Amino acid sequence: METDVKYLKKCMGKCLAAGLAEVADRQPEDPIIFLAHWLYNYNERRNYEEKMKVERAQLERECEDAIKELERRRKLKAEELLVAQKYEEQQMV
Repeated sequence: METDVKYLKKCMGKCLAAGLAEVADRQPEDPIIFLAHWLYNYNERRNYEEKMKVERAQLERECEDAIKELERRRKLKAEELLVAQKYEEQQMV
């Protein structure tokens, strides 16, 4: 009996608790069918959420890279203007 409880807790604890919480929240007309469908789709939802998490992280990295590139270009432009200004000053002398 104890090993059964450990098994269920290990393999289904979070999933089953989340499903039961959803049943309690929505209070469907047929909670057993609702829970069955919810459990059936659990992995698909979890995989989708993980995929979205990875994509968000990738977008954040790309955004950070773009910001760094814009800053690098801004600095290069500032240096270019400074060099052009010094060149003009030397030409006036």
